[in-house]
Amino acid sequence: AVLWDAVTDPLIGYLSDKYKPRKWGKRVPFLIAFAIPLGIMVALLFTDMPFGPTAKAIYFTLINMGFFTCFTLCDIPYVSIGSELTDDYNERIRLRTFSQFFNNIGSLIITSGLIIAVDWIMAQGNSEGFAWKICGIILGAACTISYMAAGLVLRGKEKYKEVNTEKKEVTGFWKSFREMLEIKQYRVLISLSFFYNFS
Repeated sequence: AVLWDAVTDPLIGYLSDKYKPRKWGKRVPFLIAFAIPLGIMVALLFTDMPFGPTAKAIYFTLINMGFFTCFTLCDIPYVSIGSELTDDYNERIRLRTFSQFFNNIGSLIITSGLIIAVDWIMAQGNSEGFAWKICGIILGAACTISYMAAGLVLRGKEKYKEVNTEKKEVTGFWKSFREMLEIKQYRVLISLSFFYNFS
């Protein structure tokens, strides 16, 4: 599933960049369209299915791939939208700093709070599977609400510069990817990200 994510990240980034702006913007439609599928995938990740070991492994691999696809379809446009909101470099840095700060706070609360919530639900006489399922539904709803709210707040606020594509060569996806791989720092970053995710 992580290898699948490595394929979908640049592909969805490319699609998001090439998406023609609509009434609500260029990135916002991704947030709104895929917020609900992402929430469903998150809930399914935490739901135990009555399958045998092999079928369960296949099921969760496919659900994990679906999760990574939906997450990427929401998160890449969300991360990219900061550069569409302002041309001011300092404002862009502030936007990303605030976003990353609250993202880290949320991650800390969820990772520590999840185990506490599961224990509390089990203490009420419920099974462990039921406790994880309830937490998955809550997390899925939180993901959906967060991306949907961001999309609704940001709709129509993206700014664009008209680019004359007739006078310059339009770079293809694979050519762009090869050019990125020629950058040493990018190769180091990809390697570190791979080993982090693998670990």
